[in-house]
Amino acid sequence: MVYGLVALAAFMCLYYALMGLVSTIALGVNLLLLIALLSMLQATLTLPGIAAIALTHRRRKQTRHQDPGRQVKVRARDRLRVLSMPSEKRER
Repeated sequence: MVYGLVALAAFMCLYYALMGLVSTIALGVNLLLLIALLSMLQATLTLPGIAAIALTHRRRKQTRHQDPGRQVKVRARDRLRVLSMPSEKRER
């Protein structure tokens, strides 16, 4: 499990550069604070609790960027709209 986390953090840092590093650090600090709070409260971390933490971190990661397929569709639609205009109305 640790190897997977390290590989994921390395990939995010390489692919997203500075923002990947920032998000990796933020997720690590968030996880550390969550574990610290649970230990201060002497709470037991059960399997459903671990799943909830994993889903929370996954959901936060997904909201950082827009779906690439949607971006392609929006760009194609905008490009077709521009090409269908008469040439004198196009912005250059």
